[in-house]
Amino acid sequence: MLFACIISFLTLFLIISLVDNLEDFLKNNASVIDIVRYYVFLQPENLVHILPISLIMATMYFIGNLCRYNELTAFRASGISITQSCLPITIVAIILSLFSFVNTEFLIPSCRLQTTRIKQNIVDPYNKRTRQEKSYLAFRNKEKNRDWFFGDFDPHGICHEINITQFRNDNSISWQMYAKKAQFTESGWLFGNVILKRFDLDGYLLLEEPEHHQTYTISVLSENPQKLSFSFGIKPLKDFTVLNICEILQSKEQKISESTQAVLITHLYFNIFSPLSCMIAVFLGIPMAVTQERSSNMKSFVAAISIMAAYYLLSQFFLVLGKNQLLPAGIAGSAACLFFLSLGIWKMNRLF
Repeated sequence: MLFACIISFLTLFLIISLVDNLEDFLKNNASVIDIVRYYVFLQPENLVHILPISLIMATMYFIGNLCRYNELTAFRASGISITQSCLPITIVAIILSLFSFVNTEFLIPSCRLQTTRIKQNIVDPYNKRTRQEKSYLAFRNKEKNRDWFFGDFDPHGICHEINITQFRNDNSISWQMYAKKAQFTESGWLFGNVILKRFDLDGYLLLEEPEHHQTYTISVLSENPQKLSFSFGIKPLKDFTVLNICEILQSKEQKISESTQAVLITHLYFNIFSPLSCMIAVFLGIPMAVTQERSSNMKSFVAAISIMAAYYLLSQFFLVLGKNQLLPAGIAGSAACLFFLSLGIWKMNRLF
């Protein structure tokens, strides 16, 4: 039943996405392989929303059938408690909670990047910007005494018209670099068509003729597109993992305001606790199935949908409170999950 629910919801999400994007793909003569790859990379993100609702529906269906045919009564008569009989379901929920966390932290960011690139290659194969204005971006790294300017900033691809000025501790210019394009790789920034100027100790006179390089790398540049994207609101918060947020909070290169810290910490706790929604589904689904043993499957289905909808709505409500500093960030990010988890544990204790 669990696999049937997961496949059904994945199919539903797939149909909705096809309705949204298929016209663009057909209009741009996208190949079948590219379309299939796009929707394959889209599935890990869909699983985050699908797993809890699939778990609670499968749990209520399974336990409801055991109650309906008096099999739970037979378990008890044989000396097997409800706790023992429901232990396999709990183990499955723990495994899926761990999978959900790993999926959110490691799989979804790379898959989301792949879907963005695939769609961009289909809709805009020659990397022509569909927006009329360029993404200008200026950034000052006070910790490293360095200024950046991007004539056209792309956090996921190639940036254009980059100017970097490195200052000394006395604010004199050490060097300046202009590059026509740049891309951030695993080994750091890779610049193309570079003009590099080095200045004397006063920062006014050139020490030598400007250097020209077809490609160039500088190992001391610690800035990366993630930090720049976050600083200027280019990258949505949903793209940040727990590791990304911890790195930004601990970074000494960026002075983060209290309001920004509240937003980050709220999402940090939300990302940590949200995978426990799989546990919530089981801990609430089992007691409801036992107490509603005479109800129809349709009523159980509606009850399962209502519970998870209430959980998601309350989560978003607390997220808004945390972002606006109306609640402590840690409480706002975890309150909905802890409330429903505690409610489920309390109901399970009453049942047993």
